[in-house]
Amino acid sequence: MNWINNNQVLICELVSNYGLSGVIYILATDDKNEPSDLINAIIQAAPNQKETIMTAAHKLQEEAKREGIQEGIQTGAYKRY
Repeated sequence: MNWINNNQVLICELVSNYGLSGVIYILATDDKNEPSDLINAIIQAAPNQKETIMTAAHKLQEEAKREGIQEGIQTGAYKRY
């Protein structure tokens, strides 16, 4: 998180040049901070890219949801009707 705050120009360039992939990379590689805190820090660094940042966060959220459902189906904890 400190790195994001201390490198806002780099974060802005990363999001501008790599879009969703750049944001997803940041969110996927940081396991020390809450995703919502990371998203807010990235938005502060690149406010003009807020839509892209939120789209990336939403994609990760949907992927996690699908993985959770799949795991529930495999363990028998979730049944599709």
